[in-house]
Amino acid sequence: MIKNLPRKLILHVGILINNLVTPHEKRARRFTSRPYLFSLLNLPLFFLTNYLFNHQRLWLSFLPEGRPMYFFIVILPFGILLPSLTLGWLIREADGEAHIFGATLKYRDLKMMALAYAAGIVITIVPVGRLILGDFALIGTSVHLFIWLLMVSLAEVLMCIGVVFNTALWLSFKWFPGRPYVFDRTVVAAVLAGFAYALFHFSYPAPWNSWGMVAMLVPVGILISLAYTFTRSLAATVVFTNVLSVAGYLLTDSTLTGSDVLGMVLNGIVIFAVVIILMLVGIYDEEF
Repeated sequence: MIKNLPRKLILHVGILINNLVTPHEKRARRFTSRPYLFSLLNLPLFFLTNYLFNHQRLWLSFLPEGRPMYFFIVILPFGILLPSLTLGWLIREADGEAHIFGATLKYRDLKMMALAYAAGIVITIVPVGRLILGDFALIGTSVHLFIWLLMVSLAEVLMCIGVVFNTALWLSFKWFPGRPYVFDRTVVAAVLAGFAYALFHFSYPAPWNSWGMVAMLVPVGILISLAYTFTRSLAATVVFTNVLSVAGYLLTDSTLTGSDVLGMVLNGIVIFAVVIILMLVGIYDEEF
């Protein structure tokens, strides 16, 4: 019985994922491929502008550095507006049923956000806890980082999960219909999204753009994909990603400048933009 435990565990996980995704397979078959093909342009554009700004290349070298400028030049247009428009287009194709893309903010999502936050804390408690026990000032630093990294985590999740993961999964339904289980589809989508998350860090400055760091971020990206798979909530995935990002900054002794009030205002702007775009473009048939 014990020998069969791993096989049974994998089987039950596969059935769980199958039950989460399978009901939407018939709907995916009648989707057009245009929004999915358009979504393939999202990540390269975000990567390019992020790289040019962080490495001060081309005309971006004439712009002043700083988080507000980074927000308005890179994060807002390419990390928030572009993937939100794409996700809204995908939702429109799904007759406005945003929940199949995890793009809702209901009571269930709030519960998933709390669960995701707790899961992130559990995963990072040992290495981060040691740092905080050595310097309690890092508690304030953690709050500061959580505020300023939230907009970045939202952009990364919108791009890597909302666009890459969902595009890979739903294109597999459309192009390869009729498979009895979707466990293999979900695994492929999770791996692709994980690699996209990790490789995107080449567009950031040191210490995030080294091969060693990117290699370590691949399993982190896959873990984020799995968090989305089991919560089916982009909001919860953003919270989970942000907790891991804060831990990463603390462990690498990295920091971000800017007032917490300004950071909260910018976060408010991106959240408002995402909600409005998804509601207007996606044409919701359900309460957000």
